Amino acid sequence: MSKPQKSGFPIMLLKNLPFEATPTDLFTLCSKFGTVLQIRKGVENHLKGNCFVVFDDLAKTKQAIEHLNGFNFKGRYLVALHYSVDNRALEEAAAKVRSSKNGESGGTENERLVNNLMDEVFN
Repeated sequence: MSKPQKSGFPIMLLKNLPFEATPTDLFTLCSKFGTVLQIRKGVENHLKGNCFVVFDDLAKTKQAIEHLNGFNFKGRYLVALHYSVDNRALEEAAAKVRSSKNGESGGTENERLVNNLMDEVFN
């Protein structure tokens, strides 16, 4: 059986965050590299210290990863990784977007797709 193919979404996973870091702190830190569409910070015990940052462009995501990996942020050295979405999860999220009669209020289909993917990760 072959491995599922990975998709190149502009999503960065930041690990080893200080627990007191706020989404505003993270937005300020990450927006230096490009337009940040979404930040999802873990609140449950097993997700604290992690967050997902969704950029509008894959090249900007890669630039942010290069600069933030090993960066000392509030006394903690960050681990920045490109979050790869497997095609199976992508297809399931796309099916949910298409099957909803009106979708979510506002936003493009791609934005709703990213929201569904992030919901899958945090649920």
